[in-house]
Amino acid sequence: MAWTPIERHVPIIYNYSPFNKELLGYFKRRDIKDFNRNNVAYRQKLAKKQKYKCSLCTYSIADFSEELETHHKIPKIKGGSDEYRNLQLVHNSCHILHHRLFPAKGPVPTDKQLLAAKKYLYKNQIGRTRNQDVRINVCLSRVKGNFQARF
Repeated sequence: MAWTPIERHVPIIYNYSPFNKELLGYFKRRDIKDFNRNNVAYRQKLAKKQKYKCSLCTYSIADFSEELETHHKIPKIKGGSDEYRNLQLVHNSCHILHHRLFPAKGPVPTDKQLLAAKKYLYKNQIGRTRNQDVRINVCLSRVKGNFQARF
């Protein structure tokens, strides 16, 4: 007699995969369910507040494709707090790029600068590539040049 009950699982049929566009909603719900099961309460609350999307690149944070970090909108060095309204859950690569562009000890970026950085991240899909460090370093010089020219 087994100590653990046996669970029978139904195998996935050939076209029922995350790449099937008709099933995107199912796999998104499944990722959210796994995220909530495998994370602590404060991360669950932040993710739900952000609708399970990275606030910097707008890609999913529930798919476990990358490590996540807690980002302070107003840095603690500038008087920011650890309250939920000042925190965001972001991808590790997005967090690194954000602080390369806007250092914590530098001036707090304006909404216009944040929007430009967000559009650039989304347009170039920096946070979702396998070769992230190379793309970040290449794009970083372009973004800094664009920011200096625009603002």
